[in-house]
Amino acid sequence: MINREIFTESPEDDLWRELLQYSYRANVSRYLKEHSLDEDEDTINTIIGSFLQANEYFKASKSANLQISPLLLYYGATNLLLGLTSLMTGKRPEIKNHGMTAIDSTISTYIAEANVVFGDPNTGGIHQFARILGFEKDLTKCGEWKMMDFLSSIVEIDQDYRKCYAQENGNTLLLDLFNTPTGTIERLYLNKNKVEAISAVLNNVEGFEKNYLLPQVGHERESDRDYLILRKKMSGKDIKRISF
Repeated sequence: MINREIFTESPEDDLWRELLQYSYRANVSRYLKEHSLDEDEDTINTIIGSFLQANEYFKASKSANLQISPLLLYYGATNLLLGLTSLMTGKRPEIKNHGMTAIDSTISTYIAEANVVFGDPNTGGIHQFARILGFEKDLTKCGEWKMMDFLSSIVEIDQDYRKCYAQENGNTLLLDLFNTPTGTIERLYLNKNKVEAISAVLNNVEGFEKNYLLPQVGHERESDRDYLILRKKMSGKDIKRISF
């Protein structure tokens, strides 16, 4: 699929407008033909149904309470992945289970403390989706993962994660970008006593040491806030990600 940059005041509405193009048989058939993929009837019905159901799950989650809205979002995301991967390959993936199991015995305070173990990489949904989207690693080799690690790695809910679990930072770091005559400066606002913890997160970023100089601590008088200045090396590549 072609990546396009779209400027909009209502990104969610525009995204769904784009996605729901594939809830029409003619559009799905045209896409499959253009990409030399088989026009299998079962696959076409799967694509159409997946996008329509995903949209309904996401809409329903907005009016549901916290007891069931996460489940609706999960099923919405799963249907989106099923529709997307079927569209990309022209085949409905053979999925027998979710591909992961939660271990609730690890919970002490929060549900998110549950550990997750990945199952059969050949029949599990998460492995099938990941492979089609370009992630080839066998997740069963990664041991147990804590749900909080998942949640703290989703940049779009970073502020909610920190507020909900009283954490200073998760596994993502939000940068403030400033354009100056000498180029773009990247700042990371923080408390000085958290520099060591932040540095540990930065060191986990693939390619950080190769592309960035050592961070420098600074202070903003106007707001009385501390920050780290991140400067790329002369040959450093832009490895940050933009999210909304």
